[in-house]
Amino acid sequence: MVCPYCGSERIIKKGKPYGKQRFYCKDCRKFFSENPVKRKGYPKEYKIKVVRTAIRVGVSEARRIFGHSP
Repeated sequence: MVCPYCGSERIIKKGKPYGKQRFYCKDCRKFFSENPVKRKGYPKEYKIKVVRTAIRVGVSEARRIFGHSP
């Protein structure tokens, strides 16, 4: 295994957050996963709808409408 940042082979195992093995590069001091977890965000259409609503009725009211916490 090689570091995706610097290409070094001086890698050690360093924990298992979220059930995925994490590695640490001794040369560049960065953490990485072999197969990182892909995180999904909100769809673009949903974000546009939230922003337009917030402009119309205000941020606090838009939060209540869409059920988001502060």
